[in-house]
Amino acid sequence: MATKKATGVAAVRGTRDLWAKDLAAQQHVVSIMQSTCSRYGYAPVQTPMIESTDLYMRSLGTTSDIVSKEMYTFPDNSNNSLTLRPEGTAGIEYLGSNGPHIDIDVLAMANDVVNALGLDLTLHINTLGCVDSRKAYRSTLTAFLDPLKHELSADSQQRLTRGSVLRILDSKDSRDKELLQDAPRLLDSLTKGARTMVPVGNVGVSAIQLAAALRRAGHVVHWIEFPQLKKQLKLADQFGCTYAILLGQDELDQGYVTLKDLGGRTQQTLPAENVVAYFDQLLA
Repeated sequence: MATKKATGVAAVRGTRDLWAKDLAAQQHVVSIMQSTCSRYGYAPVQTPMIESTDLYMRSLGTTSDIVSKEMYTFPDNSNNSLTLRPEGTAGIEYLGSNGPHIDIDVLAMANDVVNALGLDLTLHINTLGCVDSRKAYRSTLTAFLDPLKHELSADSQQRLTRGSVLRILDSKDSRDKELLQDAPRLLDSLTKGARTMVPVGNVGVSAIQLAAALRRAGHVVHWIEFPQLKKQLKLADQFGCTYAILLGQDELDQGYVTLKDLGGRTQQTLPAENVVAYFDQLLA
């Protein structure tokens, strides 16, 4: 009597199992990222795997690559449109300030992650300018690519049609890369404001360097950037900080910092070069 051979169940397209070695590698990377982010004062947030489709339509835009071809969308029992989380980029969000020091802090954190993983990489910093600059460059780039549309790859043609022209700059297609060699430069579309270098100042640089030294020693350092000292100290207290390090122009000129004990409400001055050693001993 013949028996029917059992057939396996294939994995869903785009998914795979992670076995011991691969899972351990992934967990190692995640662990490094979590510990580094924690030293910078960031707390984790976990969002649902399934969200209303409208959320992604509003946040990503209807013409984006993710919305147009990378989302798995389906109706629930009530016919509401739901979407599986389309990507897993590890984002970092700092709420409440848009100063340049925050950008520097986030870049430093990313660089710390790379170094902790033992990767030999060079960090390149790029910008697409302000909103007005991007609008002007988008128009200039579209005018350049329109006559060349049929020479572009299929993906880039779709992006050009949808108005996602800046995404063409990310194309890995060899034809696209060759055409983009003669594309207009973003620099020529920058507004006067976007061309302006933002001064960080000596105090800002010194504070960044001190924070970096403390983090390298394993201490958690929150960067709190608000004009009013009272609000900074209030936030530090909310974050659960035990000490606040105050560094202004006077302290910088004299080579010391003001150390404020947020629990005992006392403060003292300390030579800037001794801060790391002081906390190493205090929190040992």
